[in-house]
Amino acid sequence: MTGTAPASPPELLAPAPGRPPWSAALLEGLTVPQRAAVVHRGGPLLVVAGAGSGKTRVLTRRIAHLLATGDAPPWGILAITFTNKAAEEMRNRVSELVGDKRAKSMWVSTFHSSCLRMLRSHAHRLGYRPSFTIYDDTDTRRLIEMIVAEMGLDAKRLPPRSVAAVIGQAKSELIDFETFRESARQGPDPFQRKIADVYAEYQQRLLAANALDFDDLLMVTANLLQACDDVRESYQERFSQILVDEFQDTNHAQNEIVHLLGQKHGNVCVVGDSDQSVYKWRGADIRNILEFEEAFPSATIIVLEQNFRSTQTILNVANAVIANNLDRPNKQLFTVGDAGDPVLRYRAEDERDEAAWVSSEILRLRAAESLAWGDVAVFYRTNAQSRALEDSFIFTGIPYKVVGGAKFYDRREVKDVLAYVRVLANPDDEVSARRIVNVPKRGIGDTSVARLAAWAQVNRVSFSEAIDRAEEAGLTGKALRGTEQLSKTLAELRPLVSTVNPADFIQLVADRTGYMAELVAEHTHEADGRIENIAELGSVAGQFDDVVGFLETVALVADSDDLDGDGTRVSLMTLHTAKGLEFPAVFVVGLEDGIFPHLRSLSEPADLEEERRLFYVGITRARRHLNLSHAWSRTIFGRTQQNIPSRFLSEVPTELVKDVGLASTRQSRNLSTDRFGDRSGDWSGDQLRTGSFLPSSPLTPRRSGPRASSGAEDLGLMPGDEVVHDHWGPGVVLDSKGEGSRAQATVLFESVGKKSLLLTATPLRRA
Repeated sequence: MTGTAPASPPELLAPAPGRPPWSAALLEGLTVPQRAAVVHRGGPLLVVAGAGSGKTRVLTRRIAHLLATGDAPPWGILAITFTNKAAEEMRNRVSELVGDKRAKSMWVSTFHSSCLRMLRSHAHRLGYRPSFTIYDDTDTRRLIEMIVAEMGLDAKRLPPRSVAAVIGQAKSELIDFETFRESARQGPDPFQRKIADVYAEYQQRLLAANALDFDDLLMVTANLLQACDDVRESYQERFSQILVDEFQDTNHAQNEIVHLLGQKHGNVCVVGDSDQSVYKWRGADIRNILEFEEAFPSATIIVLEQNFRSTQTILNVANAVIANNLDRPNKQLFTVGDAGDPVLRYRAEDERDEAAWVSSEILRLRAAESLAWGDVAVFYRTNAQSRALEDSFIFTGIPYKVVGGAKFYDRREVKDVLAYVRVLANPDDEVSARRIVNVPKRGIGDTSVARLAAWAQVNRVSFSEAIDRAEEAGLTGKALRGTEQLSKTLAELRPLVSTVNPADFIQLVADRTGYMAELVAEHTHEADGRIENIAELGSVAGQFDDVVGFLETVALVADSDDLDGDGTRVSLMTLHTAKGLEFPAVFVVGLEDGIFPHLRSLSEPADLEEERRLFYVGITRARRHLNLSHAWSRTIFGRTQQNIPSRFLSEVPTELVKDVGLASTRQSRNLSTDRFGDRSGDWSGDQLRTGSFLPSSPLTPRRSGPRASSGAEDLGLMPGDEVVHDHWGPGVVLDSKGEGSRAQATVLFESVGKKSLLLTATPLRRA
């Protein structure tokens, strides 16, 4: 990317003859680059929007300006963002500018929602019925578990979670099961061939169940636009202006959809920041934004560097950190506001000490700055780190919420009732039918379920039809009576799907199926809570006009959509979940090598750069107060480990940092200021980057020679060997190459999927 667009000519800032006067008002209060982005016409536009630079304002003003100038009708605008929360915010802002009537004619939604809308109208062209079900991650894993078991494969060697991740990655790259299987057959990896067989069966079962998973929503839409010229051309003609937010987080499938829709007219405006690309593990490809000019050679580039969120001190920290990444546009965030207070850094003895300091600092800020609880957020690298913080918050009485933890729609009773509703809306939904067949218990055990499933496969019918024909399937006694009762109940409820409002339908399902009666009969606090959750589900459903619309929205809920809006609780979340949010006060905890940056990134430069971008995202969520902390020892995943401070801390200019709490830790009292200088425990950037020391205990860090090898290079690993990683747990070797210090292995882990490893730097042992 090179340069920025020239300043807008004065004539563009005033209404031209015939234009509504409010077109000029839409430009008021914008910076020169922001105005240039709003008024740009005639071709592709890339807006490189730094954190807090007002990109949502630019997007909404651009949409309103297109309408005000008559350059696009409301129905000709497709605006895409990445979360339901962001889409709702954009929709509301546009409504304020152009009115509800115009806003309702636009498509302002997430990628998945937009694709779903297209597929409801056209999926029949690819063999799906319009009533198809959307499988979430849990449904996907459950179906893969069934297939792995039915194929007689070892679930320990081919963990369903890992298989689902591989299949999802393939779909994000638009690799269908035929192409995947052909590639696997030509390769040397036997596990890849087995995954290919699972992928093929999985896709066929989805089609038979009239279901699409999350990745299908994108891949099938791309396939539809590629294969059906009339469908593609109709959307190209309809959407004369395409706007995409967070473009750095698009995967290949999403990028292809944008190109297919915009290639005819070229009126594609994408907004993003390569410095905030943090979703590689979900298939996001940073090259989509870095190579936008290659895809659209006539593109105009506008860079937004002025930040309207954070203090200059916080921005200086962010600029200094991200400057260590290569192959990025030259961009320096700045603000015209106050310099702000220095960043606080705390060195903790362990995670409990760290959590206690976070609690005390939150209480101090609340008293000194009159912050509301909701003004504070604590970010960590992995969900497991929340435990010590939660314990401390409970002890100190700080109200909190773990965002992205156990989501409402993941609770058992909620998923059970939703499974009933989904089966009633789509009888072919195999996963949902198998979930509810014996819930509540009606005497249909695992053997009977297996018999129903086998009979359904042999006779090429759905699992729901097997329930209706249980006697033919060979069920007898209590199991037969249970399935007959279930079949009767479903038959009575099914005609009501389209006639009863969603709220009443939820209650009807819970009552008629006996689910509610079973909970009432328990007479426990847990059961009472589950009853309340079902009632809450009904309340949510009452906001929709029909059951199908309700099911669609539930399926597309994201972690960050679960954030409290009333400001009554401190937010705890992973740094990935924090993307797109902002808070007056932010704590980034666990800044230790191996924790953050994550251990798996330390041997891969590209992965380490993504971890640095994630730190950059965390920094730039803070408005006024940024607090960083690390611990000399930490117990996580049941293991206590001694840690060196994160290398990212060495990239923060010392003049921007204020060290706090040093006298309160035994760590500081055991360090010699004569040996390490007057900043006790502060290590040089070279030491942190090369790992030229390791603390011998959480109390007495010492210098040593180069970091020792893990010894994994001497294991003589071969494909098929079972291994255990200190953090990721059990896995199976898929491939190995090299010797000595260059020895590498590709391992499929149950917890995190496939990883390529440099063995000298990997804590790996044979199982």
